[in-house]
Amino acid sequence: KRYLSILQVQSCIRMWACQRHHRSVKMLCIRLQSLFRGNLTRDELYYRHVSAVKIQRIVRGYLTFVSFIEDMGKVILVQSLARRKIQQEKYEDFCWAASTIQFWYRRKKQEELVKLDYIWDVIVAQSAARRWLAKRRVMEIHCITIQSAWRMFVCKSDFSFTIIDITLVQTKVRQWLALRRAHELRRRVEAATMIQSAVRARNVYLHYLWTICSIILCQS
Repeated sequence: KRYLSILQVQSCIRMWACQRHHRSVKMLCIRLQSLFRGNLTRDELYYRHVSAVKIQRIVRGYLTFVSFIEDMGKVILVQSLARRKIQQEKYEDFCWAASTIQFWYRRKKQEELVKLDYIWDVIVAQSAARRWLAKRRVMEIHCITIQSAWRMFVCKSDFSFTIIDITLVQTKVRQWLALRRAHELRRRVEAATMIQSAVRARNVYLHYLWTICSIILCQS
């Protein structure tokens, strides 16, 4: 009976020691898991913050570039309208001066010359000069229209190529960041696995030593 009682006491003590060790190991594992998950969460938040900052910087740069292009187009349009207005005023002044000169010239010639042939020649010359001026004005208008259309085409082409380049650069940068993040996560998982294996081996060894000590104490 005494031997059976000793065995029963030993089994209770061993069960209590195993339960205590199991609880300590469980709490230690829970603590390690919480620390590891907290580290992963902080890294994820930092990665998202950095990505958001980069995206904001790229979007703001793109919006600034678009605003600059729009402002440049408006400036060019205002310049073309102002130049057109100045040229129209100069042309009107020139036409008024030419009309005044023609008026006094005709009056003088009409007073001096009486011959119909000479007057007819003057009228033909005036009509030819007016026709030449009208053709020149039409050519100037067409040249201005062609220049504005060409500048608009060049601006649109430059803007399209710039957008394509920006899109390609964004794609490459995002691919590189994704690969880098994947490698970092792989290394961290491997390190966590090694830490877990080492901690488990140490816990098993301590449990073995504790069991051996308990058996020796109980036997003694």
